[in-house]
Order: sequence, then C-alpha cells, then structure tokens
Amino acid sequence: TTSPADSSTGNSTRIPTSSPTKISLVPSKTTVDLALPNDMILSMNSTNDPNQSSTGNTKNNSADTILISTVSPPPTPCLGLNREMEIFGILKSVSDPSLLSDLDTPQGKAFDWIVNTDPLRLCPGFGISCQFIQRYTMALLYFSTGGNGWLNCAAPDTGSDCVEEPNIDMICRVTSRWLSADSECDWCGNTCNSDSCLTEIQIESNNQTGVIPNEISELTNITDIRLEKGNITGTIPTTIGALTNLGFLDLDVQNLTGSLPEGLWSLTKLTTIDLNNNTLTGTIDTRIGNLVDLDYLQFNNNNFTGAIPDSLSNLANLKYAFFHGNDFDGVMPESVCELRWNSLQILRSDCLGPNPKLECEEPMCCSRCV
Repeated sequence: TTSPADSSTGNSTRIPTSSPTKISLVPSKTTVDLALPNDMILSMNSTNDPNQSSTGNTKNNSADTILISTVSPPPTPCLGLNREMEIFGILKSVSDPSLLSDLDTPQGKAFDWIVNTDPLRLCPGFGISCQFIQRYTMALLYFSTGGNGWLNCAAPDTGSDCVEEPNIDMICRVTSRWLSADSECDWCGNTCNSDSCLTEIQIESNNQTGVIPNEISELTNITDIRLEKGNITGTIPTTIGALTNLGFLDLDVQNLTGSLPEGLWSLTKLTTIDLNNNTLTGTIDTRIGNLVDLDYLQFNNNNFTGAIPDSLSNLANLKYAFFHGNDFDGVMPESVCELRWNSLQILRSDCLGPNPKLECEEPMCCSRCV
C-alpha cells in the first residue's frame, strides 16, 4: 500500500471516491498500488502502453475505467551463502550431513548440483510442496546409479543419446535429459501427478550401476518403481516401507544382495513384486500374506532359502508366482496349491526329478517343475 508521499517511484493520479469507479483486471506490464479508503492513488511504472502519455498519466478511453496489472513481479532470487546454508539445513534431514559435505559421495554431488549447477536455481520454501526435496532426491538417484554413464538421456554435457524409445523395456514419455533445466517430472522415464509430485520412475536397460539410495523413501507419492536390467548392487533400501503408495516394484536383472527389507511386507498396495535374477538371500517372511492385492510375484533365480510360507494362500488375487532357481525346500503348502483352481495360473518351483529341492506335484499344483 502506498500514500501520496510514497509515490515518488512513478506519477500518481488521485481519484475521488465520490465518483463511482470500475476496476478492470487485465494483463499488463503496468504495476499499480492502491491506497484506501478516502482516495485511490495509482502509482504506475513507465511502460510501452500506448494508452500512457509521456507524463506517465493514463489516458483512459472511459472516465470510469482503470486498467490494473494482474501480473506479479518475479520473486527475488535467493543467492549466495545464505541460500546454500538454507538448502543444507533442509537436506540434512534427508541425507547424512557428512555425506552432503563430501563431493565424492552421490549425496555431495547432488547437493552441489542443486546449489551451484541446477539451471532452475530453486529457492528453499518456494514452489510446490514436494518439489525441492524431490528434485534433490532425483539428482541423488542419478548420481547414485552412475547417471553420467547412462546410455540414454543422461545429463546435457554427457553426449549420450536422448530418444523416446531407447530400448524395448523403456519408453520416455518426454525426451528431456536428467539434470536439465526442465522439471524432474519431464526427465526421461519419470511421471508426476497433477500436483507435480513424482508417481513413476522407469529406468530400464540404461547401464545403471551403483546403488539405490535410501533417500528414495522421500518420494512418498510414488506408485511405480521400475529399475530393471542393469548392474545395480547393494541392498533394497531399508526405508522402502515409507513408500506406502507403492504398487509396482520391478528391480529384476540387477546384482542386488541381502535379504528382503522388513518394510516390504507393510506395502499393502503392491500388485507386482519383480525381483528375479539378483543374488538376494534369506527367507520369505510369513507377512507376505498381508499383500492381498498382489497378482504377480517373481522371486526366481536368487539365493532364497527355507520353506514357502503357508500364508501365501491369503493372496486370492495372485495369478503368477515364480520360485525356481533358489534353495527353497520342504513341500509346497496344500493351501497354496488350492489357489491353482482359482486365480493362480502359473506356479513354478524347483520340483523336477526324483529328489527335488521342493516337493510340488506337477501339474496339479505347480504348473511347471524346473
């Protein structure tokens, strides 16, 4: 709000309130401040408006009409040390502060990128609620999985191709490079909802290496993770249980190790778990029976041991289950076999030969013995 004494930045027109005035909101480069209640003072910056005289006063076609800008000036960019400190203050709750400070770590590289290199120059607290941490997390995923060595749509300075269909497994809805000035929603393989929060990540057969960072749990709107066919090592993130909207998990044909994380069994929206062709170990928890929406389960060609849990029979929607190429033992539970007369179309296990690892009658129970 301005007063007559404050209007030195532009010419002013005093309009008595005794005369009815109509105010029209129209796009313009003119900025207007209103002083109320007794008089209205219009402070107008100089523009190329043909209706503005050389003295700065508006020449109105109608005496009772005033043109007021609806365009807000752009926000002042946050720059310098304060911006870096603010960003660090936010991200230290996402990643270990010592990793953020180390440029040899993916976290340090992602932090350095978002502070110093990212063309968007995001300000903490500005924009959509999920954007700032989301953009950092996607930059971290890029650096954690060897993004500069990707075959398709790597960062602008890598020289990689960037095409819509780089291979039979991956489709880029928008062919925008990672770490570009575009929204991370448009980076190849990503999809966002109407709030610009990430819902899908698809990076397949793209020469992925490294590990999946635990910080992926920050993407709480995610429904689909498809990171298959690469050379990713390490374990499935222990923080995966935070992704309560996750329905599709595809991490097959990698080099993942370790046991299945506890949080996996709490993701009750899962319809697909595709983990074949890794080197995963451990047993299948009985809590797998909590995943009642599951219709596709692929555990084959890993190093799993133990028995197939009877609770698997709770999965009334299960259509495909692959257990072969592991060290499961015992007998396939009769209750699981009964699913073959309902929804379960394919059930494969290591039941071939006179002394099978896992007893399962073919074809009455297992559709195929391997």
